Amino acid sequence: MESKSTSDTVAVNPPSPDPFDDGLDKLDFEEFWGRATVVPFEKKKATAPAPAPKRKAPEKPADPASKKRDVSLELQYARHMRSPTIRVGSVDPSGTGSDVRLWAFLNDEKGAHWRVMPTPEADAFQWLEMESPDRANPQRAASCVKATVLHLQKEGHVMPAANSRKPVIPILGAYLTIEPGTGVIRAKKPDPAEGMTYTVPARFDEGRVDEEGVYHPRAVDPRSHFGGYLDRFFPNPSARRLLQEAVGASLMAGCRERAWQLVGSGSNGKSTLLHILRALHPKTEAMDLSQLAEDKFALAKIIDATCVISTESTPNLGAQAEQKLKAIISRDPIQTRAGIGKDFITATPICTIFFAVNSPISWSDQTYGMSSKIGIVPFFEKVVRGSSEVVLDYHRQITEVPEEMAQVLDWALEGAAQVERQNGFSAAADMSDYADEVRKTTNPLYAWVCETDLCIRNDHETRKEAVYEHYVETLRAQGHHPVAASKFWPALDGILAERGQGERRERQPKAGGRKLPRTTNIYMSVAGMVQQHSCDGAKHCWTPEAEMAEEVRNSNAEGWDYEFGPRN
Repeated sequence: MESKSTSDTVAVNPPSPDPFDDGLDKLDFEEFWGRATVVPFEKKKATAPAPAPKRKAPEKPADPASKKRDVSLELQYARHMRSPTIRVGSVDPSGTGSDVRLWAFLNDEKGAHWRVMPTPEADAFQWLEMESPDRANPQRAASCVKATVLHLQKEGHVMPAANSRKPVIPILGAYLTIEPGTGVIRAKKPDPAEGMTYTVPARFDEGRVDEEGVYHPRAVDPRSHFGGYLDRFFPNPSARRLLQEAVGASLMAGCRERAWQLVGSGSNGKSTLLHILRALHPKTEAMDLSQLAEDKFALAKIIDATCVISTESTPNLGAQAEQKLKAIISRDPIQTRAGIGKDFITATPICTIFFAVNSPISWSDQTYGMSSKIGIVPFFEKVVRGSSEVVLDYHRQITEVPEEMAQVLDWALEGAAQVERQNGFSAAADMSDYADEVRKTTNPLYAWVCETDLCIRNDHETRKEAVYEHYVETLRAQGHHPVAASKFWPALDGILAERGQGERRERQPKAGGRKLPRTTNIYMSVAGMVQQHSCDGAKHCWTPEAEMAEEVRNSNAEGWDYEFGPRN
């Protein structure tokens, strides 16, 4: 069968030309390859892999200023501390030690005076934290402080010493100076050069300073509580004046080499006075003075105190404690330390000592050097316990009232002025007699001298052994312990000098080529003593009668004519 074409054949349209193929048919490849340069194949050489990039180390912070210099931190701190208001303590010229504490002069509500820096290592550590935190540690802080001490000592930046001959009383708002001889009180601005290490915590009345700068203390108002205290317990004007001078002198920087016994038993106003002293002084210390011999750190408590109060002293302190006490009263440099492991320091006390005792203290040191350093203020008046006169905490009506304390200050200032006008403390007859009686009861040697009317007479001689033997027998009969001859003679010489007797001399007489017992130019009013004349009639000697008779029989001394008879 013959096939037929079908009408369902689909006509396929040719593809549209690609624009990118346009012109390819006209390209002459032969010409193109003729121009192309054929590069022969070369095998690549093997190469090591590129190293990984190194990690960049973090940048170090810049060195602190301390490492950029050739100066140690210790020296930097020492130079930083060099200031007109910073000083190191004293340098002891004897070489036994020095006060290595750091002092700063401050002027604030506590007054204007030099003060010990309480935490110098902490201050140094704070400076290190700011200047070189990477090197701040306690050891370096302590090293900085030590370097500062050495640097200031080398530069001569030492604490100014208070002039013991210049009476200055530092009070709130001013320094008061008292002119020796006149007692005139003048006010001036606080001055670091005065070397004051305390301020009396009482403010003076500026209205009482005249145009010339002279301060005029007011009199005590008898209607005030303080005036009533003085009238009740010190009606004796001599005793009141002596107390006023003692309190006033204790406020002065100058040294009068005097401690004070406040003597009296029971309800006599001593406690009130002690409270007033505590309120008047910037720093007081209570102390049992017998600790001076027992506690080797006891002196550290009183180095910076201006007033030491003793209410627990034993009747006999002992020789060792008395020697330290004398050094404190005289304000001699003393060496001490605050505790175990602490450095020794040499410092000068500035305190006045007040003993509150029922009966006077007996001193083993019976020399004039000791007795002259102890003043006595008697408290004769008493208040009957349980009577209407007894007022509980009477001292508060004085110490806690500014108007009352202002009167106390003026009263004390007038007492200090009296001391300067007199160049010493009052010596009223009744007070001198009382002190003399007290001394007789506490110093058997002094009592023996008074009882025998012992004195220096250059026209008499007494055997030296006879004098001492009489002293020993007398004291043993009275129940006392005589001192050894080595202590007896120096103590006796001091008493005789104090009584204006002149110089005691000794002589070694000889007869027939041999030595006779030593004699001394002492006269004693003692029964049983006889007179010995020398051949020239210029010398006389008193010696026990029986002993002298034996000496005459045995010696047959040449050049001596012994006569016996009653004293003229």
